[in-house]
Amino acid sequence: MPQSRAHEVFMGWEKIWGGIILVKLFGQSTIIVNSFEAATTMLDKKSAIYSDRPILAVAGEMVGLKNSLVCYPNGSRLRDARAMLHRFIGTRASMKQYHPTIEAEMHRLLRRILERPSPDDVQKHIRLTVGATIMMIAHGYSANEENDPYIDIAEVWNRGFAEVMEPGAFWADTFPILLHVPSWFPGTSWKERAKAVSIAFSNLADIPHQFVKEQMERGIAVPSFTSAHLEQEGLSPEKEILIKYVASSIMGAGADTTVGVVSAFFLAMTLYPDVQRRAQAELDAVVGNDRLPSFEDRERLPYLDALVKEVLRWNPILPQGVAHCTTEDDVQDGYFIPKGAVIVPNIWKFCRDEERYKNAMDFIPERFIASESKEAELDPLTFVFGFGRRICPGIQMALAQVFMACAMSLSVFDITKAIKDGKQMEPLQDFAGSMIRLAVFTILFCGINPGRMTAEQRHYFAGPWNHFWKCLERSGLTSRLLPASEDYTLPRLFNLGLVRLSLSFSPRELTTAHPDQPRTATVLRVQLTAGEMASSVPTLLAKIRRLRPRVVCFVGKLMWGNVARVLKKVAVAPPGADQATSSSRSASPATRGKGKGKGRKGRKGKKDKNEGYGLQPLKVVHDAAEDGAVRETLFFVVPSSSPRVVSHQLDDKVELFALLKEQVDQAKRGVLDTSYMSVVPLASE
Repeated sequence: MPQSRAHEVFMGWEKIWGGIILVKLFGQSTIIVNSFEAATTMLDKKSAIYSDRPILAVAGEMVGLKNSLVCYPNGSRLRDARAMLHRFIGTRASMKQYHPTIEAEMHRLLRRILERPSPDDVQKHIRLTVGATIMMIAHGYSANEENDPYIDIAEVWNRGFAEVMEPGAFWADTFPILLHVPSWFPGTSWKERAKAVSIAFSNLADIPHQFVKEQMERGIAVPSFTSAHLEQEGLSPEKEILIKYVASSIMGAGADTTVGVVSAFFLAMTLYPDVQRRAQAELDAVVGNDRLPSFEDRERLPYLDALVKEVLRWNPILPQGVAHCTTEDDVQDGYFIPKGAVIVPNIWKFCRDEERYKNAMDFIPERFIASESKEAELDPLTFVFGFGRRICPGIQMALAQVFMACAMSLSVFDITKAIKDGKQMEPLQDFAGSMIRLAVFTILFCGINPGRMTAEQRHYFAGPWNHFWKCLERSGLTSRLLPASEDYTLPRLFNLGLVRLSLSFSPRELTTAHPDQPRTATVLRVQLTAGEMASSVPTLLAKIRRLRPRVVCFVGKLMWGNVARVLKKVAVAPPGADQATSSSRSASPATRGKGKGKGRKGRKGKKDKNEGYGLQPLKVVHDAAEDGAVRETLFFVVPSSSPRVVSHQLDDKVELFALLKEQVDQAKRGVLDTSYMSVVPLASE
């Protein structure tokens, strides 16, 4: 089974094997449905036997997703949960009570974009706006502008959810007997990862729920989904548990999907300016220029409504849907469908079906507006949010947020392509094909084997006097001083990653660690030989290929020296480069331009202590056809963060971390010169 862009692979299979395809792996039958007619027949018309969910062993049992609405088995609990949601957010009428909340948060979104309009910041603004809106609806909680703890909880959970739901992430999903292997047994580090995600899921459900209960006890609770249900008389413990997990599902399942749709809207507007101008003309005619649009205008904005539908069709956030499972044997179009089969509806194929959508790859909102000369094309709302008894119960909440984000943004802004050197830059069309957009690593920090404190606590740079976390905060790479115990929040909150150049230490064990989970003592070697460092390079390059960070920052020059010797043997110099140029460029990148003609030695002939640190003359160039905007990965070196490094005190290290941030920002803007760098080739997969 393909593990990336599977929806496109499945679409190609249809030409060979047809609209219904059986894949059998280790005895498990998986049915790929590329036929829209077959999907609607099976999942809508025969939903009584096609509405169960397959439960992955790790996600369902160890993480606890069997308590999540998206994974409930077909039965009374699912019906009760869906009924609760339908009454509060399931119709346009029920959503009216939340219109003021949505409009207020969208006003804040406009202000944030106006103040910080860079593409990277816009994505953060969208995520904060959607998260704040959903937290208010679900729990009556008003989010902070920066570093909100409840938004952070959801962010950590979203990343964990993406990890445990990734196909092939855990052998235990295929062989559930592995769940019973003791945690101390070699090769079971995945259990710690699963426990960390389980804690994130518990935090998502428990902490906001407890907040509402405390607010209710004090008599100051803001009306919300949770408070309304907790106020019911005769509330049983079982019903309260259901309320808690259903409320967490509103945030857990609704936030990232809505963020993905709004982000796709901004991308579409940069690529299709004619569509943008027509939508703006409609807004000007209906709303005028003296106010912002409101939900009262919705019925009079048919083109904008069609635009929202086209965003959903053009870049479906769930291209493979969410898998169903059969509870009985069945026959469909002459094919036998066994009980317990996993059903995967290829929504990507439905959205790209040229028989239903003319010029399906193009963004054409008019396709959903009927006229005397043509009928409207198939409404994507009939399938992009799921099928039958498993259709998303939060459709109207998502549509309300997306509609208002589109309407207000188009009323205030002209959304254009980025400008570089006076020329427009073509944005990369990122059809990532997954519900959760994993964090893009701006910087991947690479350390050496951990010291005793780090090994014992199972967190990066955990020594009480280690400078790493202070350097991040003082340089502006993080907005607050993090304790080592929160290292697992770096990827999602700050787009920073942590890895180890080591043969005996698994970085994923640390990035998913959490202070409350049980730990086992592990004895790790503190020193690596030069040969061991060199032998780790292929693994590091594989990570660079997969994660595509803008910069890999080595925390320690000795480590970089051993790695660089390997990389330089295979690096290809740029055309016209000579050894002298390369040497002068790389000699002291951290202090280039300083010294006023004294060369690389300062006064009295002393060697510059920053020589060899900073940006290095090597880079990795990624395949432009792959996902993601990062085309080059650069290398940067800072001193070891150990306080025992006497050549660089804390302030010296902060200065280099600040330079790192500055040059990363330049790389983002496309103004950092990398033409002189030699290219390190990536091995073919």
